[in-house]
Amino acid sequence: MCAIGGVVSRDLDRETLSHILKKMASQLAHRGPDDEGFWTDADSGLGLLHRRLSIIDLSPNGHQPMVSQCDRYVLSYNGEIYNFKDLRVNLESQFAHRFTGDSDTEVLLALISHKGLSAALKEVNGMFAFALWDKKERTLHIARDRIGEKPLYWGWVEKDFIFASELRAILEHPRFEKTIDLNSVSLLMRFNCIPAPHSIYKNIFKLEPGCLLTLSLNGLSPNARQVHIENYWDIAEVFKKSDEQLPATDENEIVDQLHALLKDAVRIRMVSDVPLGAFLSGGIDSSLVVSLMQSLSDRPVKTFTIGHFEKKYDESSYAKEIAAHLGCEH
Repeated sequence: MCAIGGVVSRDLDRETLSHILKKMASQLAHRGPDDEGFWTDADSGLGLLHRRLSIIDLSPNGHQPMVSQCDRYVLSYNGEIYNFKDLRVNLESQFAHRFTGDSDTEVLLALISHKGLSAALKEVNGMFAFALWDKKERTLHIARDRIGEKPLYWGWVEKDFIFASELRAILEHPRFEKTIDLNSVSLLMRFNCIPAPHSIYKNIFKLEPGCLLTLSLNGLSPNARQVHIENYWDIAEVFKKSDEQLPATDENEIVDQLHALLKDAVRIRMVSDVPLGAFLSGGIDSSLVVSLMQSLSDRPVKTFTIGHFEKKYDESSYAKEIAAHLGCEH
């Protein structure tokens, strides 16, 4: 999974800031058991952390937070960029960029360095949450993927800005007060969840899907809580454009196009340097995904299911039948 986090403080010394980052990282170790990293800018009062679960490029070349070759940007990133190989080829040919490792993290960082953050967000196809520190502009950006697959919380502890992949890490700030947001409790009672941008605590929020938050330290007053949030992607706009561009084709052509699109979506998600598997419930959606995975694999796909003691909720028998039909290792 990996995990990210960080703090921007105007009054914490480097030793205290580093101590807080390490405590935050310890709360996120379950998300990234393979490695941890820290990066601080004492002059700006900024600290970044990363916990790594190695998926692509298992070597130390994938260590984070990662500094760009131009030395302008620092990135702490959680996720997968599915089209990173194509992006890498384009960066090598267009900018003669030379990579030191094989991670998608390095590709994302190089893409931002050469084309800028806004352009990079438009080009990447993936699930992610990341923090990007721009040394030149003294600006921190945190972003979340289009659908919100990767979590990201942010907020204020007094005048300190803080963010992390999970709430438990934010609680490690020594001045954090666990004040319940009563409006969020009301939402919980109504929806059986706390929808974004709210969280259970006051002054802590979930960054919404498809959003980019920017905190600039230039000209920021000591007590200011000024951030700018923008939508870099809007699903309503996507639907609108899709409706306008629907091809005038018959049903068979539409089915063929959908099959090709689904197969490509599964293919690019199967890039990994560690073994892959899939949850299989026996229903239509998971059966379709596993079927496409098996068609793209030269060995039996590892599938997993969860059974229930109550028979009316148990679908494990259907999963077993589908796995046997497809030739999976269930």
